[in-house]
Amino acid sequence: QIQYTTDSTFKSGVKTVTISSASTVSKVIANLAKTKTYCVMMRTFKTVGTTRYYSAWSAVKKLKIIR
Repeated sequence: QIQYTTDSTFKSGVKTVTISSASTVSKVIANLAKTKTYCVMMRTFKTVGTTRYYSAWSAVKKLKIIR
């Protein structure tokens, strides 16, 4: 699971992308605004039956979009 936003406190405009395949090692997120800095966090999850178990969120990584 990936969360990203332009707000460094993650209180507004947070969008979440869920990747269901365990073999996926990268993800391209389209339609990001040029010249903005995005804050990104990730975590893993495992589905057992109908219940999802989540890990802790990663540290926040800041990415500047230049194109």
